[in-house]
Amino acid sequence: MNKQEILRRKEHVPSIDPMDQTLNAADLDWAILKAPISFTPLQGDGALPTEIAERSVLYRSDNNQKLAIVPSSHQPWQPREVLDFYFSLSAFYGLALESVGHVQGGRRLWGLLNTGCSVSLPGDCNATMYLLLSTCCDSPLAAQASAVCMLEPGAIVLPAAIGEPTNARIARSFEFLTPSDLAEIGELMRECITFVGADRKLSHL
Repeated sequence: MNKQEILRRKEHVPSIDPMDQTLNAADLDWAILKAPISFTPLQGDGALPTEIAERSVLYRSDNNQKLAIVPSSHQPWQPREVLDFYFSLSAFYGLALESVGHVQGGRRLWGLLNTGCSVSLPGDCNATMYLLLSTCCDSPLAAQASAVCMLEPGAIVLPAAIGEPTNARIARSFEFLTPSDLAEIGELMRECITFVGADRKLSHL
């Protein structure tokens, strides 16, 4: 798993684009390319490749690693665009984008937004609530978001929900956040606050 801790923008060197700096440090400074899929029938020498018109392959520009097979109409969302969306989301809600990274070789990108909700627990343990964003390269979604609790020390991540957790699905659209997106993210924030309240009660038992 690759990840990069996010520095506050005001702390960056003026001559360096903070977006480029973050992409480079998180191993996200590559593009997603798309190519048609073709195969060669087993009909002896001289057989010409045949393209599968309705399917394409996504792969990384730096190492040619295959990421996914997608419909030919799928428009890849680049790591820079995903990270810019995460930064915009964090700024809109006044949250801190603390770290970003990728898993599965770059097939899925993720980011952690600190909600500012935290509680101290017995045994020198702290619980901090985050919104976990993830974006899959073959998905039409801008991101999926869920509320998680990180326990320190140990960086143990647990769902921050009492009951059935909310999984917000944020679609790519011309509108930055739709009313449905706002409602679902608001529910995630409520889960974080409720979880902190429950932790406080438990810590005093």
